[in-house]
Amino acid sequence: MPVRYKKEYGEDCPSYKMTLVGKWKRQWKESRDEELERLVQMDTWTLHLKKELPAGTKILKNTWAFLIKRLPDGSIRKFKSRLAVRGNMQEEGIQYQDTYSPTTSWTTFRLLFILMLKHGLKSQQYDFVNAFVHDNF
Repeated sequence: MPVRYKKEYGEDCPSYKMTLVGKWKRQWKESRDEELERLVQMDTWTLHLKKELPAGTKILKNTWAFLIKRLPDGSIRKFKSRLAVRGNMQEEGIQYQDTYSPTTSWTTFRLLFILMLKHGLKSQQYDFVNAFVHDNF
């Protein structure tokens, strides 16, 4: 049975299974490998064997998110893969502490655009790779 893309996203947002068998499987593998390499370089996790963990410890699963980034003409610019922990599996007070993701509100963007227009400034877009705060505890 062939693997199908989700109708609402099309081929630009494939499932993990589709990245293994689709026409761009080589590009998706390179993208996944690049993401894993970055995460290892940033020292974002520590590998533990299940037997090393305290009894009753619940291990959170992870998931992959994939996206094809395109240029304005529709051609492919980049295959982007992200590995993320399934935070929806956490239990309050047991598996998480207060965490915050630094993001910018739309109000801030609007203010910046208004100031740019008023002062005749130009903007430039930049795609940050692994744009998250990392701290060694």
